[in-house]
Amino acid sequence: MVNKKIYFYTKYYTNSASVRERFITYKNYLKKHKYDVIIRPLIENRIFNKRIIEGISFSPQLYISLIKRIFQILFSKKNIIIIQYELIPFFPAILERYLKFKGIPYLVDIDDAIFHNYDSSDNRIIKILLKKKYYIIFKNSFCVLSGNLYLQKKALEFGARKSYLFPTTVDNKTLRYKKNKKFTVVWIGSPSTTKYINDLCKEIDTLTGFYNIKFRIIGSKNCLVKKNKNIEFLDWSIKKENKYISQCHLGIMPLRNTKWEKGKCGYKLLMYMKHRLPVVASPVGVNLNIVDNGKNGYFAKTKKDWIKYILKLRNDKKLSKKLGNNGKIRVSQNYIKTIYAKKFNQIIKEIKI
Repeated sequence: MVNKKIYFYTKYYTNSASVRERFITYKNYLKKHKYDVIIRPLIENRIFNKRIIEGISFSPQLYISLIKRIFQILFSKKNIIIIQYELIPFFPAILERYLKFKGIPYLVDIDDAIFHNYDSSDNRIIKILLKKKYYIIFKNSFCVLSGNLYLQKKALEFGARKSYLFPTTVDNKTLRYKKNKKFTVVWIGSPSTTKYINDLCKEIDTLTGFYNIKFRIIGSKNCLVKKNKNIEFLDWSIKKENKYISQCHLGIMPLRNTKWEKGKCGYKLLMYMKHRLPVVASPVGVNLNIVDNGKNGYFAKTKKDWIKYILKLRNDKKLSKKLGNNGKIRVSQNYIKTIYAKKFNQIIKEIKI
């Protein structure tokens, strides 16, 4: 019997947490169930590093990748296709229409409110031309795999026939590393999410200056936080991220309260909690579903709350350990990949080709 083929058309490749945890994580499971899985990223790791890490927007390789993707779709055979977000960003849904016309079934996976790049854009031309793009993408899809309840609801509003709740997951391994001697608060992110840590500049300055608390900022050296002996900036590394997080005592996830943030899937929180770190987070979007206030972390509703709860957990080791253990249990019960691998396979089996 010939194995069925599944093509993952992702935006990025292995340097992207979304791709690792929402696509690659299911690859081996699908292979065990007689599927051949082919991953076709639009932006390879080298281009990803230039654009996301170094902030270099122009890259000739990117245009080559765009042309390559167009030809890949035009010459697609009747196999299952799973698309991360869209086939070509800031371009009409022509290729998605083509797949529908050719009778090639596709699923859409979203873990960001990417449609708000168009329907809420400040650019009038983009808004006029692409406002309805996701009505076409979702309506023509077999189903949508939505990272949180907000995304699931919006997918159905945009015309998706089916929208399944598929939160971002993590593996359940807890690698034990020796904790830093000084109480350390960790934030992990990318240059595009630096704005959230910038919102806490004054609070971080107070905590590091007056209370001698250490902050470890992973993945962004260009934030506006004042540098001092208690601020540590580390480059993100797929090999070291678990170690960097595990060495800390508390994880934070500040967010703004806009439409875009409602589409976030809380991966930072899951990474912290996986390593038994208590968390302090903004009460926005999926954070409200992940954090059980007072049991595995706290919600910071005001700027003062960030200082209040970080100090509270620094000063009460017993409480901090309790909340960290509760967070680990929550992740283990609700957000590990083995839970959703079977569901992933069941959905794909429903597709008739």
